[in-house]
Amino acid sequence: MGETTKPAFPQTPDGVTDWEKVFQEPARGLIPAIQRATNEAQIKQIMLVIIRQLFTRKNDELQVAQLTRQLDDLLAGTGGAVPTDAAVGMLWQIKEERQAKAAEYLAGKGEKKGKKNRRGPGGKSKVLYFFNVIFKNPKYLILTAVGLLLLLIAVIGGIAVTSLKPPPETAENAAKNEHATDAKAQDAKSPTPNQKST
Repeated sequence: MGETTKPAFPQTPDGVTDWEKVFQEPARGLIPAIQRATNEAQIKQIMLVIIRQLFTRKNDELQVAQLTRQLDDLLAGTGGAVPTDAAVGMLWQIKEERQAKAAEYLAGKGEKKGKKNRRGPGGKSKVLYFFNVIFKNPKYLILTAVGLLLLLIAVIGGIAVTSLKPPPETAENAAKNEHATDAKAQDAKSPTPNQKST
């Protein structure tokens, strides 16, 4: 199947295709075009053009094949009558699907806009942006890791130095130390029972 260029469809103020006009505008709408067809061959020709113009993406090929098969089945079961109503029913189905997709797109667009406004003028959280820059760029990641390692060493070194210092001298500690020193001095002066006096 060759790529078909998508026609310039009318747009809504929201910036999506106005499927109501595309399908039902009296002068150029798809449904009125089918209703003006006078025989089965015209319906088939118009429907194939419509299908190819509505489904132009590469991943639409399967849907084009399904709709073409559905059209062939519809035309085969008419018994010679002009199947205008059945073709219009197919178009209504396509129209409803397109309108649902447009509404889904607008809802998603509204959600994204709301999230963007909550995060501030930049659209991205500054913290997330910071982490994104650090973790995606190996140079910044290495610098951050070295910085954290140096900070950890400094903290551990500070704790070690603090724990090795003697406790600060307070009046109570000074009195205890003086008492302990006096007790040692007295013990040194007094003779032990093993010493003999001469």
